[in-house]
Amino acid sequence: MSDIWCMATLPQAFITAVGVDKEFTRNNLYIARCDLSIEPDLDVVSSLARRERLVSDFPNGVEGMLQMKLITLLDPSVAIDSGREKIWEDAKRDAFLRSGHFRLPTVNLGPILAVGLVDFHMEGTDQVITLPLPVQEKALYMARWGSDRFIYEDDTFPSGHGEIPLLAQQFCAMLNVHIQDDEKNQIRLRAHVPQESLKKYVGIDMETYMRVDRPMLPPQSRPNPNATMAAPTTEDKVMQRMHFR
Repeated sequence: MSDIWCMATLPQAFITAVGVDKEFTRNNLYIARCDLSIEPDLDVVSSLARRERLVSDFPNGVEGMLQMKLITLLDPSVAIDSGREKIWEDAKRDAFLRSGHFRLPTVNLGPILAVGLVDFHMEGTDQVITLPLPVQEKALYMARWGSDRFIYEDDTFPSGHGEIPLLAQQFCAMLNVHIQDDEKNQIRLRAHVPQESLKKYVGIDMETYMRVDRPMLPPQSRPNPNATMAAPTTEDKVMQRMHFR
């Protein structure tokens, strides 16, 4: 996942899963589980769910794409074994003892504060890949900013607006939409979905599918006249343009 947007957003999903109030230093080890799946384009899923098309209409399968279903915090005392500990120690050495050099690509989000681990689990397989994830200064700031200031439209509130912190699932949704939009496969996250795998979409409830299997992007934010919060700083405004335009 070498795309700049993905590399900037995934750490924020990780930070939010861990907890934005936690301390991120070189000696704090956090590990999260990220569940992945290969999903067809929505129009294919929708046509099968509504029984407008049959699985037999796709004898050669269809093109799909990697999607993040969930990212959750794990207990390090249970999840960390000798192999994962070595991955973490090697990554820390790269990040803090070699002039900030990190083997995996990073983006310009400031100095590395901590290194986390992510267990990537692919649906339908026993495949698990553990990768180190740098937590950079600006990524931590943006995750904390979003958890404190995100405002969205919701008819269930008397004012028509409500305040809710950004959750890890919502960062997953942002990544999913970004991957869906990559129709030319420039970030190399598209893959083949065989015909057999399409059977599970026949007759499913699309609302449940969108909310559980492919988390939906949160509604567009807009100022809430009833919200009580400090006036945004210049840096806040920059972050808002980056995330909620």
